Amino acid sequence: MSNRTRILLIFGVLVLASIILQYFGPEATRVEQPHVSVKAEPVFHIGGGGVGLGPGDWSGIIINNSMVMTALVVLVLLILALIVRATASIYPKGFYNFMELIVDTLYNTFGAVDRRYIARFFPMVGTIFFYVLFSNWLALLPGVLTVGYYLPEEQLEPPHTEEARVNNALAFTGTTDTPLSPADGVLAQEGGGEGEGEHEGDGQSGEESTEGEGHAAEEAHNVLVPYFRSPSADLNNTIVLALIAALYAQFWGVRELGGSYFAKFFPVSEFKNGVGAGLIGIFVGLVEIVSELARVVSYAFRLFGNVFAGEVILLVMVFLLPVLQLPFLALEVFIGFIQAFVFAILCMVFSSLATVAHSHDEAHGHEGVSDVQHGEIGGATRANPVAH
Repeated sequence: MSNRTRILLIFGVLVLASIILQYFGPEATRVEQPHVSVKAEPVFHIGGGGVGLGPGDWSGIIINNSMVMTALVVLVLLILALIVRATASIYPKGFYNFMELIVDTLYNTFGAVDRRYIARFFPMVGTIFFYVLFSNWLALLPGVLTVGYYLPEEQLEPPHTEEARVNNALAFTGTTDTPLSPADGVLAQEGGGEGEGEHEGDGQSGEESTEGEGHAAEEAHNVLVPYFRSPSADLNNTIVLALIAALYAQFWGVRELGGSYFAKFFPVSEFKNGVGAGLIGIFVGLVEIVSELARVVSYAFRLFGNVFAGEVILLVMVFLLPVLQLPFLALEVFIGFIQAFVFAILCMVFSSLATVAHSHDEAHGHEGVSDVQHGEIGGATRANPVAH
């Protein structure tokens, strides 16, 4: 029997075992249908008399599962940093030697983008890399997305939704003198009309409606709210990271080029070459502004989309083939590393581009310092580069 045949046979056995356990096995071996939520779910609330599980009445501070995971990621990184600091030695060995190898590799890899500014950019770029990497990898541990508490599905939304607003309008119709908005009044009248039509029947429709509501209430199922969820699967987290990376690039652009940095956005100096050149410069400036904004969107949605899609795939595969998870976990480990590396390298590239002069005169003024401390990466050359 060839290796390929053995692999296919093992794969088939695992698929068959998954189907039997999931659909024909005892209740204890079955995995319930997953609840997929784009938004991070509330884990506990602070306020209203203390700390409690769930969102409470939504009036206090809501801590969601991505926040809990973020705190865990920061704690893990802090512990690793303290261990590395405590084991630092002139003659590295063990865990310190391993971490030094990783940091040196990242330093030289990112340094290939811009050797002149790597010493300044690496603290931020390296921090982003390790934060995103551990956010993605810790989310693959057993228990993440599968251990939590149960909450009625309707309580996952705050009460000030559109549906609650309309329900409140209907509830107050005819029972209070509080005026309704025009939109609420129309909805309330439509709801009242339907109610009158129902009660005009033989009296049995009201009983059927009550029975139907009770049956629906009984069938309203609770959903699992996990305690932990990858921060990268929360769009709020990725947008904040994107804004930090974008503002960091703008900061170094202004720091290195001064006021002339804004010439690429507002190239008024191009009018000295003629009205046509000035108009083209204005158009190019608008393109530059749109490009900077598009980078934030690209940062945020690339990371969010890939990690969230990975979570959905894992949840679906746990439900369909609970025994066959290893290949998908291995794929997510690889994707988690790639996404962390791409986010960090883009931060390095855009920060480096922000320090480049954009006009011929500015480029000529900076050409004398472009190769200062352009030596090899690592060792003593890690000192901060040139001061203009």
